[in-house]
Amino acid sequence: TVVKLAAGIHFFHFRVNGAFALSGEHIRVGRWNALYRSDPLCRYLSVRDSRGQLEEGPMVEKTRSKRIGDMAFDSVVGDASSADATGLQEGGGQIVRAYSVCGHFGHGDSDERENQDGANSFAPFAKEIYEGLFDRELMLRLDGVVLPEVPEPPLQLEGEDAGCALRLWAGAHMIQKAHGACEDAFFVDPHGLGVADGVGCMVQFASYGINAAKYAAELMEFSSAALKSGGIASEDKIPNDVATRAATAMQHGESQAAAYGASTIAVLCQQGNLLGGANLGDSGFMVLRKGVHGMSIIVKSEEQQHSWNCPYQLTRLPKTLLNRFPKLQLDKARDCERYTVPIREGDLVIMFSDGLRDNLHDCEVVSLVNRTLPPMCADLVGLLDRCTPPETIAKTLALAAHERSMDAGAKVPFVEYSKRHGFECIGGKQDDITVVAAWVVADESQPSPGALDVDEIVEEMHLAEEAEVERLRLEEVERLRLEEEERLRLEEEEKLR
Repeated sequence: TVVKLAAGIHFFHFRVNGAFALSGEHIRVGRWNALYRSDPLCRYLSVRDSRGQLEEGPMVEKTRSKRIGDMAFDSVVGDASSADATGLQEGGGQIVRAYSVCGHFGHGDSDERENQDGANSFAPFAKEIYEGLFDRELMLRLDGVVLPEVPEPPLQLEGEDAGCALRLWAGAHMIQKAHGACEDAFFVDPHGLGVADGVGCMVQFASYGINAAKYAAELMEFSSAALKSGGIASEDKIPNDVATRAATAMQHGESQAAAYGASTIAVLCQQGNLLGGANLGDSGFMVLRKGVHGMSIIVKSEEQQHSWNCPYQLTRLPKTLLNRFPKLQLDKARDCERYTVPIREGDLVIMFSDGLRDNLHDCEVVSLVNRTLPPMCADLVGLLDRCTPPETIAKTLALAAHERSMDAGAKVPFVEYSKRHGFECIGGKQDDITVVAAWVVADESQPSPGALDVDEIVEEMHLAEEAEVERLRLEEVERLRLEEEERLRLEEEEKLR
């Protein structure tokens, strides 16, 4: 029987030979399969490729085009060698990158300037920023599409955990500032993320062996290692506190890094439906969620500043340099702010160095993200391969921040922040820019207990059917053999008579 489904989201499951089962051809949400019936959205997506570009012919697919489990989930630690040295090289902002507690070694206090009002034009970004994104029509097509509350599991599964395992599908992009070395670093992992922003002004102490870029990279390397299985901040060592896991990973990076330098740092740890965060300084993270009328920021970390343009940071100095400043008070990993954030499938996590925070307003971030297609929305209509990869989102946001940083007339967030502290400036803030983007997706490598896959069941039924046919064939061969033996015996007895 063919049933035409009404428009909207439908939850369903199967019974095969009396057993509860889920289909591998549809997205799993809790203990159900789900699909979104929307002819306008399907028509819009089916004529576009994975980069949101129009194709000459339709690309409608009748089966699930890809599975979340097919996506790449590599663990990566990125350092200055990963940075894009080009970006968009037009114009030039008026603000140099932040200095630090250690930067005060070589600088006096800045003079306060008179406040002046300014206006931000919020000019459109260059067309290169939008490469790989959909047009604004996508937001209209998705308007009103919000996953409702997942129904209770079927009767035979009541009382069991109806949730599903989650993981992070992440990508990153770095852009080096126009002048000087890149000191940013990051790591991505299926269940963890991190960003470190090495303090560039520490280059003035290079003769003491200071290397902020190497220090930031080591912080990421050891923080990432701490979160892995068997690590000091792994789930088996700290089972029920994701914020403590993130903070412990940061502390491990602080204790194990051997290079000298200074760096802000942010670490995230995902476990189940919780995201734990530890942030020290002006790097940070935000979590966005699809609502009725598009994406919105539900959580954003607060920056930590000692004073204007002087963020908290981890610092490791040689004794010869420490001896020059015996009263110097250094920040520690234990000074970080901790966060525990409930997350769900379809959320978007963005981590960033201050190169993004200082140059892009939240509304600009949301506007760009609303041109992306979340994996969950794509999977609900059976076109998962049209979803926007996280590395595309990271590159878009990094390039957008870079464009603003090179705009001499832009009123970026850093301008407003400076004005509140009595400093008047205009134009983007040139800096290294690092963005890590991660979709929260179902962990299909961890199937729900008690839920069988229709594909597996059908395959077993086919094998059983083939085995039954073969058994009947062998029985028939044996019957014919016995009949032939009986016939020959009777013929022999007849001859003997």
